[in-house]
Amino acid sequence: MKTSKKLSLGFVLLYCLAMLGGCCWLNPRLDRCPPIMVIFPTSLDFGTDKNSMIFSIKNNGGKPLEWTASKDQPWITLSPLSDSTTSETDQVEVTVDRNAVVSGRYNGKVTINSNDRVLSVRILMIVEDCVSFNPNTTTVENIDGHWKIVDGSHWMFDFDNKESEAQRALGIIKHYGMNQSCFVGRPDPSFHYMLVSGEAPTGSMPGEDCVSFNPNTTTVENIDGHWKIVDGSHWMFDFDNKESEAKEALAIIKRYGFRYSCFVGRPDSSFQYLRK
Repeated sequence: MKTSKKLSLGFVLLYCLAMLGGCCWLNPRLDRCPPIMVIFPTSLDFGTDKNSMIFSIKNNGGKPLEWTASKDQPWITLSPLSDSTTSETDQVEVTVDRNAVVSGRYNGKVTINSNDRVLSVRILMIVEDCVSFNPNTTTVENIDGHWKIVDGSHWMFDFDNKESEAQRALGIIKHYGMNQSCFVGRPDPSFHYMLVSGEAPTGSMPGEDCVSFNPNTTTVENIDGHWKIVDGSHWMFDFDNKESEAKEALAIIKRYGFRYSCFVGRPDSSFQYLRK
């Protein structure tokens, strides 16, 4: 039986070589073999800051590969939209328009149709929701019995009757030069963080109340019906049933490389921030 199979395989090989000049299943790059489309990568994650990325289209077959690309979201732009390739690798530039959408976590898809098959590339994007202010003109004021951090007419943080915590938080803002207050999930935000001109606050401040964590091992998990950001057994942030907001917040933590979660006024903190 084994000898018979070897003879059959040998006959096929000889036939391919003698009569056809080679078989496509042995050498798909022969001129008469059909095109084979390969794309890479199959997912593009624009995160919070990228506006342009590239994926490649390659032909692993013999005959020319003809392809066209389309997208399912108006905030995605493609260039070029079509081409053909025999042996060269084509590149498609994908551009996202962050100004065309409100803040949030977005998913899109680029579809590539060809004379071989249809493949797709997943597009991921996060648009941040940040409010800028000037830390040099930010002050603590008592408004209608509530101690607030304000920048002019902009009420930023409310500390109720806790003047000392308001002053402490203002000192932290000025120490790091924080000038952006950012949110996930407004009008009822599930997550808040501060930035310094688009970057994470860095360094330290005497007397800080901070808990360290590793952003590389931090994950989103569902625990007893609540979506949480956790680092091992350390439960860090609770998002209730808002899975998408938890995943958006995790992407932000990893994007900025936050390593410390810091508080003013624990156990019932009136102000919380993240830093490297």
